[in-house]
Amino acid sequence: MMVPWAARVKPEWEQCETHFDQHVKDSGQFIGAFCDWRKWLYHKAEKYGITFDDVVSNSRNEAVLFAREELIFALKNASGLSMDNIGKIIGRHHSAAIYMVNKAKARRGDVKAQAFIDKKRIRSLSYHHEKKSHRD
Repeated sequence: MMVPWAARVKPEWEQCETHFDQHVKDSGQFIGAFCDWRKWLYHKAEKYGITFDDVVSNSRNEAVLFAREELIFALKNASGLSMDNIGKIIGRHHSAAIYMVNKAKARRGDVKAQAFIDKKRIRSLSYHHEKKSHRD
């Protein structure tokens, strides 16, 4: 039996009521109006000159990739959502969201994040090298 849409229980990240201390409100970082994180991303994406559709797309354009990584990093810090929930918001696996956050951290000089990125790149290169050598 299908549950009617109106009776659907919303996940925790859609049921938020966010309260901020006065110093957060004063800093201009108040995001209480953006309880729905998709709307928050939509709003923030405009500041990077891209759309929410670009954020959730498969675009490999360098500007879109950079903005997407920065937005996911900002979302993680602003929301405290799990990487699984962030992945759901952007229509990707949680491991893709983890990679994006680490890319943004690496750009900020985080050594552990850079090591994570380097390890993934080496693994990817060796996989593609093995795959290519099997075709020859």
